[in-house]
Amino acid sequence: MSDLRKLFATAPVDLRFRKARWAVNGYFFVMGTVAATWAVRIPDIKAGLGIDKSQLSFALLAFGIGSIFCIPFVGRLVDRFSSRAVCVPAGLLACVVLMLPALAPTYFWLVVGLFCFGAVFNSLDVGMNAHAVEVERAYGRPIMTSFHAVFSVGGFAGSLFGGALAALGVPALPTFAAGTVLMLVIACLAPFWLLPRPGTRTVSAEPAAAAPRRRGPSFAVVVLALLAMFCFLAEGSVADWSSLYLQENLRTSAGVAAIGYGVFSVTMTIGRFIGDRLAMWLGPVRLVQLSAGVGALGMAVGLLVNHPVGAAIGFGVFGFGLASIVPQIFTATANRNPERGGRDLGAVVGTGYAGMLLGPVGIGAAASLIGLPLALGIPVVLVVVIAVLAPILRPAPAATTEPAASPVRS
Repeated sequence: MSDLRKLFATAPVDLRFRKARWAVNGYFFVMGTVAATWAVRIPDIKAGLGIDKSQLSFALLAFGIGSIFCIPFVGRLVDRFSSRAVCVPAGLLACVVLMLPALAPTYFWLVVGLFCFGAVFNSLDVGMNAHAVEVERAYGRPIMTSFHAVFSVGGFAGSLFGGALAALGVPALPTFAAGTVLMLVIACLAPFWLLPRPGTRTVSAEPAAAAPRRRGPSFAVVVLALLAMFCFLAEGSVADWSSLYLQENLRTSAGVAAIGYGVFSVTMTIGRFIGDRLAMWLGPVRLVQLSAGVGALGMAVGLLVNHPVGAAIGFGVFGFGLASIVPQIFTATANRNPERGGRDLGAVVGTGYAGMLLGPVGIGAAASLIGLPLALGIPVVLVVVIAVLAPILRPAPAATTEPAASPVRS
């Protein structure tokens, strides 16, 4: 009973920090909404330009290249100028660049537009995650997973919004324009509540000992980047291959096949809403170990059952298991060496997105050799590796002396 009280008890939080939390929530919501609104209108963009699937694949790859290309530079900007200085312009631009694919008159400009879209989108990703870590530090307790839950809610809202307008026959350009106006309101209001710029002390506490300067990421950050890549790869594999597995291997209808990813998304969102409480109760290492173990076991059993219901349950358990892993990795990365937290976080985010981009391609290649059911076992193995390497999430020795609520720099 005392454990339950500890799980749900929270200390009062200063109004400034609560406002900052809502501001960062706004950015996560905007990012989720932008991503989903774009995704549901991809068929309209493809039809409007008269391009084939291979051309569309190359254009989508431009989005990924733009994402990865910008991340090292964004990390340096965060460390030099502050996460706030990155969030504000990137949040505004993320809404505006949503218009670029719909405005593209030719295929060439679609590729250019998606490259810019990816660069801005992931600049915001690094900036808002860096600022989220600072807000979490000000709170003195885990709240990172809830930010990612808001991203999922934004994705759900964007898919409903874009899907509803598509069903009504509204073209992509007016859809993106309407979404831009709504999201710009949030992006314009959020900066007023962000944490102060560097040099402003908002919490009275002794600063932690300065971490040794490094020119590149430490070994621990490299391992954290690999864990992020494995987790993103697993998520991308379910997103891209779950429906095909249910439809072609388990002989379900297209409508039933869509349930697999739907269940995965719902359970992941639920897991993210309760993940912070679990992190308080278990600590990041035990949480990631248990989450990865439960997720891998659920997915493995779901594949072995070889039945649509079992597969859907397996995808659901897998989504719940993955829910809390990436937020814990991001927090551990940014806190490991605050002097270069932006660059380290950028490297981890970039490696993670590389896994999401390249992983599904690798699963497809493996499926052609060993079959899709066995290929979907690859993410299960990688998640087990995450559980084994989870102790790397423990704070660095220099970071353990830092108080729970340290001086906040944005």
